[in-house]
Amino acid sequence: MWLIMYDLRHDLTNLNDRIIDLEKQIELEKINAESNIQPLKTQLNQIKQDKTRFASKNDFESVQACRRKEENLKFKINAQWNKYSLLKEELTRLNNEKHDIQQQIKLKENEIRRTNDILSQMNTVLDNYKKTQSLKQAAADSKISPEHIEQWYEWGKKGFNETSTYFYTKITEIDGYFKEQESLKLKEQMDRVIEAYKKPIH
Repeated sequence: MWLIMYDLRHDLTNLNDRIIDLEKQIELEKINAESNIQPLKTQLNQIKQDKTRFASKNDFESVQACRRKEENLKFKINAQWNKYSLLKEELTRLNNEKHDIQQQIKLKENEIRRTNDILSQMNTVLDNYKKTQSLKQAAADSKISPEHIEQWYEWGKKGFNETSTYFYTKITEIDGYFKEQESLKLKEQMDRVIEAYKKPIH
């Protein structure tokens, strides 16, 4: 889970860098487009004036020629914004991707928060279980539903998820420790009995 969070944050950092670079490119492209368009607009205004002048003289052939030049210039003006428009589209796509990653991070943070809360509850139960060796009593002492604890145990036994597996593993470790202690006590008792039989009777 933490590895996924690291990857998401790493992706977000790289994406932010790309967005900053792209915004700079867009600003430069806007300046470049406006610079290129200015003389084209001047030409366009001149052609419009010529077209009006030719129309007043009923020179329709010249008017048609002006119209062709006008359309050609309009095409060139629009073409100056092509790269700018493509960069803006890419910026929109990156911002959408950024939003998606931010949402994923938020979901993972909530998941981690819930997992930490559950782990804290589990550790409280485990601490009380060490004192009582009874899950039922540990549940009561921890003020946690016995059904939850039973679910953690059963799910951990079947390896359903990482937190439940942790809980089950710790329970088995505690049980193993107490069994070992019982075995040592039993051995000590048996050793004392054997030593007692070895002593001569007076």
